[in-house]
Amino acid sequence: MVQSDTERQDLGQSLTDASYRLGYRLAFAGLRVWWWLRRPEATGAAVALWSGDRLLLVQTSYRRGWELPGGGVRAGESPLAAALREAREEVGIALEPARLSSPLVIEDYFEHRHDRVHLYESELGPAVAPTVDRREIVAARYFDAGERPRVAMTPLVRRYLRRRESLAAPGAAR
Repeated sequence: MVQSDTERQDLGQSLTDASYRLGYRLAFAGLRVWWWLRRPEATGAAVALWSGDRLLLVQTSYRRGWELPGGGVRAGESPLAAALREAREEVGIALEPARLSSPLVIEDYFEHRHDRVHLYESELGPAVAPTVDRREIVAARYFDAGERPRVAMTPLVRRYLRRRESLAAPGAAR
């Protein structure tokens, strides 16, 4: 069977992507060992992207469970700038800073480290199609309220959704 140039390029891209995914998994395993030994504190930023009652979540190549687009805040970077950068890098969505809510700061001990995550929200309107690199982020999709309880999510996402639901409850203090 003769392969076309396109088929060879697709195969090459698939092998490259698989190599990156393996690298991410190995690096993440090493980081978890380091975190277990050092118990560091980390500052992160994440963004909850909504389209009506549907929440956009991502699946990484190195962690189980769906999560919000986000990551670490770099030295000299604000949490807002980190959230904007992560949304662009992970799902290809460029957000206007003015369209983000004030952050909800969630502190948690997760994967052997103390995380302080600045979580922003934004309403996207009609579902904006996410794009993923198939290396770090292998999937992204919107989940509606009926699907979310049945999906494996990271503790940050579950905690955020519980907090959001409690604020939406009748008589809840805002």
